Formats: sequence, structure tokens, C-alpha cells
Amino acid sequence: MSAKDIMRMMVTQFWKMFTPEMKKRTTEIGMTIPKVVTMASLVGKESGHKEEKPLISAVFHNRLKKG
Repeated sequence: MSAKDIMRMMVTQFWKMFTPEMKKRTTEIGMTIPKVVTMASLVGKESGHKEEKPLISAVFHNRLKKG
């Protein structure tokens, strides 16, 4: 497979997982899809535990609100 084929597969998989509800929520919170993906990546790196992710996400969102 070429790098282009792999990227195409990754993008296709992303759009299978990123639901219309997620897209709607992205708009509701005033973010873009690239920003949401970046935030998800940061939250994922900060914790290996699923239970902690909402708290970590809230901390990041609060920091962004404060500028």
C-alpha cells in the first residue's frame, strides 16, 4: 500500500467514527473538527484511564475559556 492509500483509509475510518451527533456537538461548543481532534489527542495522551478523560477534558476546556 502506498502512503496515500493508507491516509485514504484513515480518513475513511475517521468519518465512520465521527458521527453526525459529534459534528453537531463540535459546532455547539464553538470548535472546529481539527480542534476537536487535537483536543481528543491531548486528552488521550494525558490519561490512560477512560474514567479520567472527562475530567481532563474539562480542565483543558476551562483553560481555553480563560484564554
